[in-house]
Parts: sequence; C-alpha cells; structure tokens
Amino acid sequence: MPEICAKQLAILVAVLATSPAWSQTPDWRNGILQVEAAGQSPGTGFIVALRAGRAYVVTCAHVVSGDAAPMVTFNADPEKRRYRSQVRDADRRTDLALLVVEKPPTTAVVVDPRLGSTASAGADVWIGGYPGETGGTFTVLRGGISSVSGTELSISPAAEEGFSGGPVVGADGHGIGVVFAHTRTFGKAIPAAIVDLYLRGLDVRWGSEAPRMWVVGPVRQNARDGLMYVWIPQGKFMMGCSPGDAECGDDEKPAREVTISRGFWMGQTEVTQTAYQQVMGANPSYFKGAQRPVEFVSWEEAGAYCGKVGLRLPTEAEWEYAARAGNPNTRYGELGTVAWYDDNTGRQTHDVKQKQANHWGLYDMLGNVWEWTADLYGNSPDRVARGGSCGDSSRSVRASGRLRVVPSKRSGRTGFRCAGELR
Repeated sequence: MPEICAKQLAILVAVLATSPAWSQTPDWRNGILQVEAAGQSPGTGFIVALRAGRAYVVTCAHVVSGDAAPMVTFNADPEKRRYRSQVRDADRRTDLALLVVEKPPTTAVVVDPRLGSTASAGADVWIGGYPGETGGTFTVLRGGISSVSGTELSISPAAEEGFSGGPVVGADGHGIGVVFAHTRTFGKAIPAAIVDLYLRGLDVRWGSEAPRMWVVGPVRQNARDGLMYVWIPQGKFMMGCSPGDAECGDDEKPAREVTISRGFWMGQTEVTQTAYQQVMGANPSYFKGAQRPVEFVSWEEAGAYCGKVGLRLPTEAEWEYAARAGNPNTRYGELGTVAWYDDNTGRQTHDVKQKQANHWGLYDMLGNVWEWTADLYGNSPDRVARGGSCGDSSRSVRASGRLRVVPSKRSGRTGFRCAGELR
C-alpha cells in the first residue's frame, strides 16, 4: 500500500472561483465527496456512475482499509449530511476501491472522464479534495504533470494528505487520474485508463448515468404555507424546443444552453387552495377542492402570495430547468402518466400529486394548471405562463411550451408555484 507522507507544502492556490478548469465546469464540484473510514485519516472520493438511485464512488483502497461501511459527505449536499456507503471492492494491488451509496443528493453528478487519451508532461492540472491542512474543507490545488508512465502520473507540487482518492482534472475539465500518494516533492496519481479498466472488471462504466442527476433531493416544509419544497441544484440545460419536437412554436426557438448558477427551492406541487386560503384569507378558485391547485389568480396576486411566504415566482429558465429535471425530451414521461390535460380530466383541475412526479420529485409541472413565471414576454408588458393545463391539448403540455398572458388576467386554468431561498 502506498505510504502517505506527512504534510510538506502549504496549499498554493486553492480557490474554486479562480481555477479555470473548475470555474468552467462547476458540476465537477458536485461529484466529489469526503470519505471517513474507522481508524483511517479522512480521504476523498468522486462519483464515476449514477445508476438506479445509487452513486458509484472511486477512492483509494488505503482510505477505506478495515472499514466495510465508511461514512461519506457529498460536496453537493447543501445540508452536509453524512451517508453510509458500502465497499463493493478494494484492490490493494492498484490501491483502488469502489463504494456504493444509496440515494445520494440530487445535486450529485458524475465526474466526467477523458478516456482514450493520455495526459502529457507539462500540462496543467487541478486536484480536488479535503486536505487535512484545511481541516477537511473542500479545496482545489493547482499543479502540473511532471512525468508520465504507463501506470503513474507524477504531479508537482505534492498533493497533501486528505487528497487521496480525489480526482486529477485536466485543463479541459475532464478527469485524467486519481490521487493515491505523494513523496516530499511530488504527488502520484493513477491514470484514468487504469481506473476505467478496474471499473469495467466490476461492470461499472466511468461516466455512465441514466438519467443524469435523477435522484430526488432534499425536501423541506415551509412553515408559512405548510407546503413542501424540493431543492433544485445548479447546472446547465438546453432551454427551448426539444430535439425532434415538431409542435414547437417560433417563440421556443432556437434552443440554447442556459446556466442556472445557483440552486434554489421549488414548490413540490402547485400552490393548493388550502395553502392559498391560509396565507391570503380567500379562495378565488373556480374548480373548488382543498388539494386542487388554486386558480383564478392574477400574476400580481401570485407574486404577492410568494412574497408572503418568503419566496418569489420562478423565472422561465428556472421553471423549465426544474420541469425537465435533466430530461431533454418533450415531456419527462408518458403524457397521460405525468399530466392532467384535456383528454383525461373532464376539463377541470384535479388534486395535486396524483400523477407521476419528474426525476426531481416535482408534481404536475405539466398539465393541471398553467403556472405563472416572473418573466415578461419579450418586449411586451405581458407575462409568461408555462406547463399547459387541464383544458389544453397535448400540444400545450410540453416542457418548452409557453403562453403569453396579460398579468391582470384571471383564469380557471392558471395557477402557480413558488421558488427561491427557503429559510
């Protein structure tokens, strides 16, 4: 087993915001976690695959030596909870280990590999992990590759104790190795090709996920309205007309990449009539029902409700990002399974949470009622509603579908949900 030496160097540059490879790929930070095994100093691991509600994590065998169920903490988790993992395999020869974590946080993502290519001497790299020098705080160390062999990368400066098991990141933002040891003058890393070969022997493909980030994240109740809210992670997505969708309007084109730079809380359901009555002291809905979505509210009234419960209306980008939940398709499931629309509703609203949720645990993002968003419709004074309703055909009940609405208008098929910072 490689020897991890005492700390030798102060960390030279360790600020995420100023490290190019990391600032360009912020999702990487959500793929790294701290590993704490009984009797061992804490180390680092990173996610190589997400499958069926499980995260597959690579670390070093010496980090988990003697502990079949080490504790892990995801850098992605805003609540920094500790999860119990299971050691599926530990190989002393390669010093690699594979951990499995059930139901990781929704913000957990796969650290992307760069397979089929090799790192070259002199190239810049970044190392992510939890060095003891910082008291276990997530840190990025910038360095360079000093030499390359078939089984080892040498990196200068040396990676401190605590980085063991963490990824080595190339300038293009892809993983090229795993830290496993350091000497007095340089760090050592296992090349990505060897890691990939190790994983294939365990029937795990580095970079596999189906679909991306699908696990439901933290859910919290807002005491001001009694409704449940789901944490939506930061990330990137293609906003607008879905690939192959022939029903898109001109105002959905062209599709473009949008970055959601900060995570936010989103109503798990549309605001119900019970919640609206509790907060606003009235129920203006045409289709009455305690757990049906409130409707017949204007844009101003919807915004006033969200303000009273400490939130706001979502932007269009936030709404579509949350609705898709990592799914690029026209809908996040079969139409009749996920949505109330004109063919299955009797053209009236239904109780929330009766249809299948999307991959982030949000209900009725499509159908039931149109949902107000914060944004203006182009240069007009009108606002945009999203998602379609119980009175609409399938053409309107799509992730990218948009409706231009006068903000003062009230309709029995328009409601809303709130988003923002939940305190």
